[in-house]
Amino acid sequence: MDRCQLIQTALLSSDEEVRLSGLQSLYRYDGEERLELVCAALGDGSWRMRKEAINLFLSLPRAVDSAGRIVPLLYDQDNAGLRNAAAEILVRLGSAVLPVLLHAADSPDPDVRKFILDILGDIGDRQATPLLLRLLQNDTAINVRAAAAENLGKIRDGSAVPVMV
Repeated sequence: MDRCQLIQTALLSSDEEVRLSGLQSLYRYDGEERLELVCAALGDGSWRMRKEAINLFLSLPRAVDSAGRIVPLLYDQDNAGLRNAAAEILVRLGSAVLPVLLHAADSPDPDVRKFILDILGDIGDRQATPLLLRLLQNDTAINVRAAAAENLGKIRDGSAVPVMV
């Protein structure tokens, strides 16, 4: 069995410590499967595994370039831990992933649009203001409009005040 297969087997173990050890071995593994394995671990049922997978993803040399791989995880309606892990990664990557987030905000899924707005609010970059204002005024989903207003408040961009009054 090659190294990648050993890691995959460990990540599928019912023993959390074995899974955690397998995940930690990915810090020293640079095979092309690494990103896929880390993303799979983001959905693990254990918060310890998810936290380690978040830290591992953020340590990758091309973490910002791989942000587009994280956005689709926000669509998983059955795994809140996975969605929360994906959101945490995107927030921690910060302004560097604004282009990916601004593009993803056009999702047909209102829940994903809301998640994106919450992430943008947590990042706090004023470059997101035009998008938030557009969704505040035009989105068909009330929860998305409410999230736009809330996150405009987090960003504290004075240029939004006239629209919100």
